[in-house]
Amino acid sequence: MTNPGATLYSRESFVATFRDPDTGRRVRQLTDHPQGRVMSYFRVPKHIPDGWMIARINLAIHPESGRVRELPLDRFYLLHLDKTTGQGWLCDSAQREIWSVDFPFGLPRKIATLPADWPSNRHPAGITCDGNWVIASDYVSENIDITRERDPVALWRYFNRKRSGSLWAWNLHDHRLIRLAHFDTLGLGHILPSPTHPEWIAFSTDNYEAVGQRIWAVKIDGSDLHPVRPQERGEWISHEFWMPDGLTLGYKYQDRRQDPELMELPWAEYAHVPTHVGLADVSGPEIYQSAPLNHYHSHVMVSPDSSHLLGEGTDGHFFIYAARLDRTSPRLDFIPQARLHTPYVPTSGMHVNGGFSHDNRWLLYCDQVDQKFQIFAVEVAI
Repeated sequence: MTNPGATLYSRESFVATFRDPDTGRRVRQLTDHPQGRVMSYFRVPKHIPDGWMIARINLAIHPESGRVRELPLDRFYLLHLDKTTGQGWLCDSAQREIWSVDFPFGLPRKIATLPADWPSNRHPAGITCDGNWVIASDYVSENIDITRERDPVALWRYFNRKRSGSLWAWNLHDHRLIRLAHFDTLGLGHILPSPTHPEWIAFSTDNYEAVGQRIWAVKIDGSDLHPVRPQERGEWISHEFWMPDGLTLGYKYQDRRQDPELMELPWAEYAHVPTHVGLADVSGPEIYQSAPLNHYHSHVMVSPDSSHLLGEGTDGHFFIYAARLDRTSPRLDFIPQARLHTPYVPTSGMHVNGGFSHDNRWLLYCDQVDQKFQIFAVEVAI
């Protein structure tokens, strides 16, 4: 944990407010941390009561007032955050402990210790929304790093590496351990317990998204393992996320079944096919697909009430975007809100990690100032 005598970063008001010269939107710079500060990954929950957001586990932000508080939680990472109560579940991986805290300013308290024989490669990645089951994954992989260059041979070498993975649930109270899923030739990617229904766990496999099933779901007792939005070869699905109801999963979709460039141009952001947003029921079937978007977006995420989507732009589209979501209409108009100034990296994007405020008035995002990431909020106008 942070040294109790250390001075934690805080602010009482905005660093600066200005009009974005490209969009005319009102922008607030919320941090000027000397080492820079970024938001947690785009799908990590951030909302708690009273308008506060946990931008990252050790940083609380109130976008309406501009108040920022650094929190003494450096040694932990977040397993789950309940937006209705502000309760967070944390993991101290070094000490193999599970903790709880009441955000934004409560003191953490230890609630469980992982078993002594817990394997070093079994990583806690989440907890069910009732706080009863730790969800963890085993991952064994040949040591080949993913390339950040536009080299298809190197990228396919990464996707064809040897690996395997398992998904586990461990009960905090009676210490039962259940293996939920196992794959002999794939690792597991994003582990996503439902935010509202503790019986459902979604996850992804780490195959290339257009040559194998991407999204899976399983019940907490290990039953009903099945694909979500079953794919044909060439159907590209990625960057899945829960909708707020906890029973619907969103994702991006490209149809590359007839695309002759699939092998030579595997990067979705450079594919010459349109991108769509899709929604699927956790039981499997797709229930919504948008019309083609204006362009590819590195990530897409939903507002707390499901009424808006954000888009993170991509190479050549250096803005953060917002759109209204109406499931009765396939039309999705992503409208630029503020320009981004961070260099784009293929398969990685610009580390925008955007998210809406609780009332959808502000869209928070990361951008670089003097080559350091800071957190901004732009007033949504669509």
